[in-house]
Amino acid sequence: MIELVRRIVVFLVNPLIQLLLVSAVAYFIWGLVRYFISKNKGEDTNQYSRHLVWGIVGLTVMLGVFGIMRLIITTVDADSYLEVTDGGDIRVDESGF
Repeated sequence: MIELVRRIVVFLVNPLIQLLLVSAVAYFIWGLVRYFISKNKGEDTNQYSRHLVWGIVGLTVMLGVFGIMRLIITTVDADSYLEVTDGGDIRVDESGF
């Protein structure tokens, strides 16, 4: 069962989090570029300022979730049996169960 959870985290959750984070950054940068282009042309910038706001909201939510996850892991002392590798994979020490 623990191996199934590990595989779900490694192959589904971690890539999904990375994809969402990259998408939020790209959305923010795209809004920023469009904002400055439309400002130079004298166009209305309200639409692109909303892109900037929602990009910041998305990044804040994702980083907040990451912080909450770290708080939970620290609180239940999961660091003693979970190891996160440099590649972002999570290894579980099953001897602690």
